[in-house]
Amino acid sequence: MNVINEFGYRQDARKPDQIRNISYRMGAFPHADGSAYLEQGGTKVACTVFGPHECRKRSETNEEACIINAQYSMATFSVPDRRNRPRGDRRGNKYGRLLEKAFESVISTALYKRSQIDIFCEVLEADGGNLAACVNAVSLAIADAGISVRGLITAVECGSVDGVPCADMSSREHMEVVPRVTIGTVDGKNKIVLLEMKNVVNETRLPALLDMGVNACKQTGDTASNPDNNEALDPLVSFVKNSKLQAAPKLKLMNQSSTPIEQSTLPKINSDKLAQSILQIAINESSSGPKKQLPYTLEGLKTQILALNEEELVMLLQHVIHPAKFRDRMNVLLVLASNKTFLEILAVIYDKFESYPRTLSPWELRTIIQSAADFSFYHAPLVHRLKCDFLNLRAYGCWNASSPRFDVFEHIVLGFSRLRVEDRHLWSEIASNISYYWRSIKPELASRLLNSCAAANVDKSLLADCIAEFAKQFDPQNYNNERSLLGGAHTLAMYRALTPNTATSVLNYLKNRILEQVKRFPENNFYDYMRLMQICAAAKYELESPQVQHADFVLSIPDNAISLALEVKYVNGSLIHFTQFKNLLHSIVPLDKFCAEACLHETGSVVEGQVLVDKSKREFVSLDSVDSNTTDDNITRVAVLFLANVHTTVPENGQFRLIRQYPMNIRHLRAANLHPVVFVQHDLDRLPSDRDRCDYIRERLLNVSADYPGENP
Repeated sequence: MNVINEFGYRQDARKPDQIRNISYRMGAFPHADGSAYLEQGGTKVACTVFGPHECRKRSETNEEACIINAQYSMATFSVPDRRNRPRGDRRGNKYGRLLEKAFESVISTALYKRSQIDIFCEVLEADGGNLAACVNAVSLAIADAGISVRGLITAVECGSVDGVPCADMSSREHMEVVPRVTIGTVDGKNKIVLLEMKNVVNETRLPALLDMGVNACKQTGDTASNPDNNEALDPLVSFVKNSKLQAAPKLKLMNQSSTPIEQSTLPKINSDKLAQSILQIAINESSSGPKKQLPYTLEGLKTQILALNEEELVMLLQHVIHPAKFRDRMNVLLVLASNKTFLEILAVIYDKFESYPRTLSPWELRTIIQSAADFSFYHAPLVHRLKCDFLNLRAYGCWNASSPRFDVFEHIVLGFSRLRVEDRHLWSEIASNISYYWRSIKPELASRLLNSCAAANVDKSLLADCIAEFAKQFDPQNYNNERSLLGGAHTLAMYRALTPNTATSVLNYLKNRILEQVKRFPENNFYDYMRLMQICAAAKYELESPQVQHADFVLSIPDNAISLALEVKYVNGSLIHFTQFKNLLHSIVPLDKFCAEACLHETGSVVEGQVLVDKSKREFVSLDSVDSNTTDDNITRVAVLFLANVHTTVPENGQFRLIRQYPMNIRHLRAANLHPVVFVQHDLDRLPSDRDRCDYIRERLLNVSADYPGENP
């Protein structure tokens, strides 16, 4: 049987480079978070997506990203010969893994930490190109589920017949044993994320097959909804599409434009007025809502939001903050708020949300706190409301450790810690709840809770019994991954509860692994390396001779350590404040002559500079004039530390405390015979001019003033 006739046409009247017609319907299965039904020629595929949701198995939880679980199956009636086993066969397992790997590369997995996304593909009728059809269906279903992606994958299967490459082969063309390649690309560009081959492909024919596949994917991925714009979706437009605020991409073929089974009637979104359009559609979407156009000015929009009554506010929350197919509801608005233009809009919504009449549920608390923490968005009225609702739920006894709500409690505690909330009453209540249910809490969960409390610099006396028992029962076998084990040991170090046995076992177990990871991928693992150095410093200065060599870590500090350490320390735009402080410091004590360059100290601390001060004469001493081994009671070696606002609690009534590992860093620097002098951005911002700031820095350095807020003796 000839696949291509003498006139250059295939059996279904297509040219070699033409793709079969495609039609689809999104939202075909209401019970799923996202779904799609797709017909690609005679191949019919149904796809459902569930999630992001909590992982069913705690052992599979990824602390840094979500996991993708894909299942491929074929209906028993999908092929002429009835199948006895619709799923679980070798090919199904292989295709499932291919789908997982392909979509892990485009889904923004970092936005959905500690969660899972399930993808189910069912081939209802197999007429060739089954895997490619499933990929296209999954892309539509993921868009319908409201999952953030960096781009959409389109796929097509190509084959080589008598040396002629053919796109999108049907099952009749499969009857010939021809080499076939399934190719998937992102946004129709030359970025290949899926490549699966069948039969033997001659190396001289492979380039033509690949070119055919890429071109076919490019045509398949064209969006009919906006044909003038074929650029990849940026994150904001992706969220709009995922939030059902614009029509899903419609597939366009090389031979003809396909007609979607179900057309969307939603208006086209102008990305310049994204927030306004979201709120306008959210309000107009309900038949009971106000049928009015919101003005396209910020002040007019704020006026309209503030004018909403309670019923309209509830509807706004339901359609924007609580859409059924978007798990991290507040992220829709918070991603918009990441563009500074919309921060005022978000503040207005939060102001309205603050006066919402009923107490927030535990799950609503978790969602809002985590979302605000993800974008470092601290809004004082909202935080006050969240604290009050949390304490009310605490009074009602909602945080029983045997209940699934206790996982929610963990996320809320982590959110308060990341938001840098300064409220001793709040943290006292959290510590009381942890202590009360301590014996019912699993070891790894206990480690994360204590780590959140330690990062918030919660007083050790509030958790003394829990910390002592945690240190006594600390066992590396209780941890599923190295990062969790490292976090547990780091928590003990921050609370001065590290034991010699724990330090020896953890450091000897993790040292070689983390050092190897830092050599291979320094940018991704340097934070872990710094934490390991801090644990080792705690073992050296606070314990009695643990069996671990501190010199091993000092000698292994990479050459570019300070640049990597500064990237770890100064996040969320705080590096600019360090640069300003560095310029002020070097104007007082010139670099190299009186002030050493910033470095990563052997204690794992970032030291922004070292200065020698003669206390008797109240003057700076040249670095060259004093030998490092010489001891002089009048000469003090000062370690200059600068901490941005992100390294302290948000001040209430002018008071703030250092958080995370910085109190521990200062302890260790003192033990290393340095005198740390801490400068905090809050203090410098209060001064009116650079001259005042220079005078303040000079005076504190000459007085060797090492006092800092939040120090626990």
